[in-house]
Amino acid sequence: MGGQGHSGTDGKGGQSKSGRAERSLILPNPKLKLLDQVREVMRLKHYSIRTERSYSDWIRRYIRFHRMKSRDELFVEPENRIELF
Repeated sequence: MGGQGHSGTDGKGGQSKSGRAERSLILPNPKLKLLDQVREVMRLKHYSIRTERSYSDWIRRYIRFHRMKSRDELFVEPENRIELF
């Protein structure tokens, strides 16, 4: 124990010098629809099926509430839209 410190990773895979786990970047298939992309990412991250359904349902409700037709509309004043929802 005396004088030994960490240099880089601690051998537990994915831990950085600061001790935080590094997040791996998962990019969904851009050809899929938005909710299909959400499902794909959640399955790759091993979320439960009930969590996947719940998140997908909330995203669907948000889109319907704002009557959005395209993905570009999601990024127009997102803070104001969230407050309205």
